[in-house]
Amino acid sequence: MFKRTALTGLLVAVVSLGLSEVAYAPVINGTPAADELQGTLQDDQMLSYVPKNGVCEEEELCLFSRDNFRGDVYDFAPCENVPSFFGIRFINSARSLNNNAESVWNRSGYIYEIYDLSNYRGQSMEILGGRINEDDLGALADDISSHQCTGN
Repeated sequence: MFKRTALTGLLVAVVSLGLSEVAYAPVINGTPAADELQGTLQDDQMLSYVPKNGVCEEEELCLFSRDNFRGDVYDFAPCENVPSFFGIRFINSARSLNNNAESVWNRSGYIYEIYDLSNYRGQSMEILGGRINEDDLGALADDISSHQCTGN
């Protein structure tokens, strides 16, 4: 017997909107709602989730494959923690996000820490807000493997 859940409703809504993929599975009451969970949202952000669309919009953290905020983009939900970019691809691209971001735009209002290793390890940089280009990323340009929301 098929049981209707909030996730089922979200997937039905996405299909009816004609979106080809959903790059995020929500967390409900602290428990992943799908096995393919890529990140987690803070409790106060769960209801405002919008499927990833490859456009850097307000309230998102965005990573770009080229400098000057060009190329492929991956737009993260507000305060989304991602312990590993392994297996994540830029939206509408075959290119891996892991170690391939040259610029970052924080439009979320939250503070992030980006890391060169998975599981929030290694060299890091605090991203307060605004645009961070390849030159400002320094050694982290093309070497970002995880990020963590640290506050607002």
